[in-house]
Amino acid sequence: MLTGPLGGARRCAAQSWSLQRTKNVENAAGVTVNGVVLAMCAGVLRSYLSEQDALPHTPLIAMVPVNLRTEHDAEGGNVVSGVLCNLATHLDLRVHA
Repeated sequence: MLTGPLGGARRCAAQSWSLQRTKNVENAAGVTVNGVVLAMCAGVLRSYLSEQDALPHTPLIAMVPVNLRTEHDAEGGNVVSGVLCNLATHLDLRVHA
């Protein structure tokens, strides 16, 4: 349902988190800011697809940009690539209190 043709029925919602709030999660969980963002994206996608009764049995895969620049690279320009990241959306990873 996410890869179909674009039409008037598609819409998008956004949410902002301060960098400090994200870093607080990063520090509490012992992960990276990128890991926090990917986990948030995976969780909201899983929740949405589950509500639509469209959750696939296999995980969604995201293409994630990766900076390849080193301290030895000249300034200016981009040195980037992308990696495919398994979002584990086929797993129910909610924390139950």
